[in-house]
Amino acid sequence: MLKISRISINKYYNLCFPEELLTALDLTIYAVATRYPTFEEEISEQEYKEAVEIAEKVYDWVENLLGI
Repeated sequence: MLKISRISINKYYNLCFPEELLTALDLTIYAVATRYPTFEEEISEQEYKEAVEIAEKVYDWVENLLGI
């Protein structure tokens, strides 16, 4: 599994990624799974809802950074 750390985000993008958004790193598995589909279990409705909630928080954070 691909691992992305807060350190790599700060190092490469010079951002201070908020601690409460670190769960967004878990979304990487969904990106990889859709790009390289396997015979793994389907995503449950609960996992889907949690992923969308995390993504919305990240989206809001980025909008705030950009002043939108």
